Amino acid sequence: MILIRKCAIVTTMAVCSWSFLPVSGGDVPVGERAVAVSKVPQTLRTAVEEAVPGIWFTGAETEEYRGGKVYELQGYANNQEYETLISPEGGIIRTEINFAEDDWDGKEVKLAEVPAGIRAAAEKAAPGVQFREAETDSGIYELAGRSDEYHCEIKLAGNGHVLKMTCEERGFFSRLFGMF
Repeated sequence: MILIRKCAIVTTMAVCSWSFLPVSGGDVPVGERAVAVSKVPQTLRTAVEEAVPGIWFTGAETEEYRGGKVYELQGYANNQEYETLISPEGGIIRTEINFAEDDWDGKEVKLAEVPAGIRAAAEKAAPGVQFREAETDSGIYELAGRSDEYHCEIKLAGNGHVLKMTCEERGFFSRLFGMF
């Protein structure tokens, strides 16, 4: 019995550690150093403000990314925390949204009402998952579905960019009786 529990813990730890691996294949910034927001060039701050309307900045960093220096600007807009990586030339590399699940006020919609590009992006991110439920809030979509072995929830921006994805292994009884 103890051996089984240890195996389950090891399996759970392995599954959890996979969820933190970068999807982009090693494009993780290194050498982060905090800087004052006022030290970030105004053109870069303006580019982020245009990409994330209503953002107010809470911090900034410089980082090494793919052999060059980039900036990361952190801030809040629409009750969400944003982190935007931007090149010195003003090109936005990526924007991450840290969702507070308590703030999600999604309205249930029929899957057929979800734009085809959003559905295609979700199917690409989670191949084999049959999506059955959808919600939307402020141009962000959340799709939920399952495969034979996993239950997945994916939040996507209106342009199809995956903002957050959670897939959990379905238990024996869930698979047996077809429950989530």
